Amino acid sequence: MTKKFFALILSLLMLLFVLTSCNGKENDEADKGDVLPENIEVDLSEYSIIYSKENSSVNKKQASELQSIIKETASVELELKSDKEDEEEKEILVGMTNREQSADVYRKINGRGYAIGVVGEKIIITAYDNELLSDAFAYFGDTYLKDVDGTRLTLSSTLCYVSEPLTTTDIIRDGKANYSIVRPEQASYNIIECTKGLFNTVSQLTGVSINLTTDYLKAGETPDSSTLEILVGDTNRAETQQVKDSLGINEYAIQKVGNKIVIVGSSESLTVRAKDAFIDIVRDSLGYMVDEKCDLLIKNDVYKNDSGNSNWLIDTPKYVGGALSGIADVSEDAYELVYNDTNAEEFGRYCEALEEQGYTLYGENEINENLYRSYYKDNKELVYTYYTKKDNSVRIIVSPFNDGLLPLTFEAANKVTDFSVTQLKLDFANS
Repeated sequence: MTKKFFALILSLLMLLFVLTSCNGKENDEADKGDVLPENIEVDLSEYSIIYSKENSSVNKKQASELQSIIKETASVELELKSDKEDEEEKEILVGMTNREQSADVYRKINGRGYAIGVVGEKIIITAYDNELLSDAFAYFGDTYLKDVDGTRLTLSSTLCYVSEPLTTTDIIRDGKANYSIVRPEQASYNIIECTKGLFNTVSQLTGVSINLTTDYLKAGETPDSSTLEILVGDTNRAETQQVKDSLGINEYAIQKVGNKIVIVGSSESLTVRAKDAFIDIVRDSLGYMVDEKCDLLIKNDVYKNDSGNSNWLIDTPKYVGGALSGIADVSEDAYELVYNDTNAEEFGRYCEALEEQGYTLYGENEINENLYRSYYKDNKELVYTYYTKKDNSVRIIVSPFNDGLLPLTFEAANKVTDFSVTQLKLDFANS
């Protein structure tokens, strides 16, 4: 009884070893009860390098990199073929080909890394993406080609080396979305379209539908800092405010803060630009497509801060007082700052600061305690600012100098006609 028990355990262990090899399934020879050879002898001169016909120009370039490594080491130039050609027994598969062995070995990669395996007489060199494939080639050359004898080398028949993965933010892994995209509940049309665009792009590129929601909270609820979220725009999450407080008036950021990825700009238009920059990061972070899905694992060194319109003039004095509530791109390289919770005294001190920094007062006006001022500097910059008493707000519009907007010179003109006003007849019957 004891002997039968140990024999059963030994059989199970042998089966587990086969199933966990790079093959991903039981070997045909093992099904017949034969014992796999411990090593296989490889004559590289009998092999071709196979690359995927998808995006063939890039993949062929990658395959030629391995071709060069083998030529330098074994003095043999292997033929490059795409996987649309008939399958042969002796092939070196690079990247993600249509051969089932490529997918079998790829599934062994634990995150953003690479793998090298032997399945039958095929050698598989694959990686999370094309960038890491070069690292896999280098490892294959340094580790397995170092002992090549002419064109021959010995490899383990159960070879399945998997590298240590890089540290990543796992947006989508193993066909499952870990993060949700979150926008403000009261978002503008532009931000709503911005998040829809991000959702559609990620879903189409990965084959996985990622959740799209808002920052809505019920009365008494507080945000959960442990929830994995991609925050777009001015959400009510503390992480969004933390990043936004660090921005200049012409900056946007894509930052990882705790369990959140924050995508925000100092203005709405810069938030849209930040979203576009994040999509570029997404495209550069995709794994290979397997079973019509792919992982999205983002390296932790790709998050960024950047500036928006390089033509914005941002050397104007800083407004001291109130709270900055918005920055708007008003076209023609001009922008508008809006401050709330301020007063006439703070507005006056800002105007004094403009004059101290060399700005010349062009015109001023006061209507019902509302104050209006316009300034220019060195015929290069215009500042139009005004304070409104009703809502205690100040608006500051900064623009490159334009003599048409603020004419410093006038050309005399002769009178042509007297001023008149014409009223068109209105048809109230159709109103």
